[in-house]
Amino acid sequence: MTLVKLTCSAIALTFGLGLAAAHADDKMDADACKRAWSMASPDGETLSKDKATDYVLNFTMVDSNKDAMIDADEFSAACAKGEVKADAATVKDMN
Repeated sequence: MTLVKLTCSAIALTFGLGLAAAHADDKMDADACKRAWSMASPDGETLSKDKATDYVLNFTMVDSNKDAMIDADEFSAACAKGEVKADAATVKDMN
């Protein structure tokens, strides 16, 4: 039974590290992040989950203070971690 638990733990850890490595290359520079934030929140207000889903990979991870909203600082930190995405339309609008 212990071997099964160890194996499952190793698989979970490997998956987590692989996922983190995959997003490491997706980091957004500060200028692109500001443009994405301006598109996500034109008025500069915080983003609710339904408004943020087009821009962030995982709302729960980005919402670091767990207030169910994403502010500019959380969004910026997410850009630096590769947790902000931009779909084709967003990228076109950003250029």
